[in-house]
Amino acid sequence: LLYECNVMNEAVMERGAQPSMALIDVYGGGELLTTILADGLIIATTTGSTAYSMSAGGAVVHPDVPAIMITPICPHTLSLRPI
Repeated sequence: LLYECNVMNEAVMERGAQPSMALIDVYGGGELLTTILADGLIIATTTGSTAYSMSAGGAVVHPDVPAIMITPICPHTLSLRPI
């Protein structure tokens, strides 16, 4: 049997035409993980980790690792690293 599937490797949330940075609350499992002040946020699968996320400073993650990468785009603070 052949199955047709649609998949997404990454998604980007950005500030759009707004001239100021976006303030983004990131939740995981119903709990607040962090608040990000940046131009945007990249949410990527392990397959998508080698694309836009890596260009923004995110790590390359092996495809067998059950993970989702959260990478800020041009964050306001240098100490804010990808999750």
